Amino acid sequence: MEKLKNRLFKAIETNGAAGEFSKLAAPKSEEMNMTEFLTWLPSKHHESLFDSLLNNKLIPLIEEELLVPSTEDQDIDSNTSKTILIDSLKSFESIIHICHCYIKIKENTNPPEQLFQIATIFHSLLLPMLNLQMQIESTQLFSKDILLRLSKLYGKIANEISLLCEIWFKQDRPNKEELVPQTIGYLVQKAFESTVVAGMACRYRTVSAAH
Repeated sequence: MEKLKNRLFKAIETNGAAGEFSKLAAPKSEEMNMTEFLTWLPSKHHESLFDSLLNNKLIPLIEEELLVPSTEDQDIDSNTSKTILIDSLKSFESIIHICHCYIKIKENTNPPEQLFQIATIFHSLLLPMLNLQMQIESTQLFSKDILLRLSKLYGKIANEISLLCEIWFKQDRPNKEELVPQTIGYLVQKAFESTVVAGMACRYRTVSAAH
């Protein structure tokens, strides 16, 4: 586990190590079981883990606008732009996965402040991710199969953010109300889209109790 820890922390801290980071931290990683790893990880490393995720991975993805298709940089060809976007979204998904695993296995543990900061950023991106899911296929930025893949990836990410916010609320964690507004908006939108609303209704009642 110590070797995996060193690899993961190095991948998080190294700028541009998206491939290695996603290889280790992706939901279906064949190299690392994140639940087992976080169960093992000594508590003294929890704060540094989420601080590094926040400052070395999440904030750069947002500040450099790597989570949205680039339509302005004429110096980057379509294939390169596609690769950068997909790699960035995979990194983003891996950050969500780490946070998911942590709050599930550490239900009775006060989370590091940096984890709430990450959750707050996720919450702010929930509806924008949903909008990208709905709009990306109407563009002509990439081939149809790539646009469909991106639409599914944006949709998956939006759903994972919603689930993270819901779990945070159900576990009665600090500042839970701050993760409610966009979550309700997301669930309402998905309920309107779906012909079967029963499953969403249960989730909606849970988060709407905050208001």
